[in-house]
Amino acid sequence: MNNCYICDSSNLVKFLNYRGEELFSCKNCGYVAKDANFIDYKDFNENYFENFNVDRSREIDELLKSLPKNYTSVPSQIKILEIGCGSGVLLDNLQKRGFKVYGYEPSKIACEMANQKFGLINIQNGYFEKNDFNMHFNIIILYDVIEHLYKPFELFQNIRKIMNEDTLLVIKSGNPNSINARLYPPNWQYYEIKEHISFFSKKALNLFADEIGLQLFDYHKFKHAYGGINFLQLMKNIVKSVVFRISPQTTSFHKKHNNLLANDHFIAILKKN
Repeated sequence: MNNCYICDSSNLVKFLNYRGEELFSCKNCGYVAKDANFIDYKDFNENYFENFNVDRSREIDELLKSLPKNYTSVPSQIKILEIGCGSGVLLDNLQKRGFKVYGYEPSKIACEMANQKFGLINIQNGYFEKNDFNMHFNIIILYDVIEHLYKPFELFQNIRKIMNEDTLLVIKSGNPNSINARLYPPNWQYYEIKEHISFFSKKALNLFADEIGLQLFDYHKFKHAYGGINFLQLMKNIVKSVVFRISPQTTSFHKKHNNLLANDHFIAILKKN
């Protein structure tokens, strides 16, 4: 990796080697990336997606609170497209609240799960390239997706093509500049996940949006991602990070523990310029 994918800066620093995968941080924009190969999600099995079939209603509560009221006051008039919808647990929750929901998912198994488990019928199997639904969407969701993207420009350019001036693009992901991420990077759980290869700081996301003709309309800490604002967990992570730093990495403590997610995520809302 010679240049930053986001700002093209050559001011990259290799700051971590995680299980043979090198992580680079851009000193110009704060973007972090694993020097990893493309991961094809078409063949992921049912067990992978079952891990996400938990009650995520609090996430939906916060998503809806983040939106302008005219996008939530009459749900039946709002069409929502989720790209990378997995087995459909978020879309199911939104549909139960009255929204019209649609999705794209590269895994055929996950699409079948969405249909069989939640009765979701408007799911396209494949990577998103164009709007096969031939309709205008008010909201497009990328939840827990951008951290999986090897090179994100193509996807975002395709998304921009189907956006109108009133379309909102809502993103949720992990923030590499969060307190929890910076405590002890080798044991941040978000880096540990093999499929996570791309990590956006606010500055990197802002530059990236501007490059593709979008503007960052709103950006804030996501309170309820996997347990909410968890002060106690963050305090535990601080203690563990002190132990990580003073003990050799070969000790069993390093192998048995990592910094669990706490106050790591953000919600970003983008609009078309």
